[in-house]
Amino acid sequence: MSQIIAWIVVLLIVVFIYKVGSFLWRTLGILLLLFLLWVYREEIMTQLNQWTQNFRWGDLSTLGDQLVQWLKDIGSTIQRWISNLSF
Repeated sequence: MSQIIAWIVVLLIVVFIYKVGSFLWRTLGILLLLFLLWVYREEIMTQLNQWTQNFRWGDLSTLGDQLVQWLKDIGSTIQRWISNLSF
């Protein structure tokens, strides 16, 4: 519940920064947001670490391998094309 409240507060600060037209208030709002991020950096990092540990990566490694192979094939195709152009 406290995380939801924290997200709402950060969202309200961002909306406040966006809506207020004065340079001074925008600067103060950005500084306040940076201060809150600095104060709660450990909690943020802990939460991000939890999310990444629980994330199911699944077939991302095979997709990455396929992407690398595709890029290599494109490179070799371009090399062959250039070598065929030379006289």
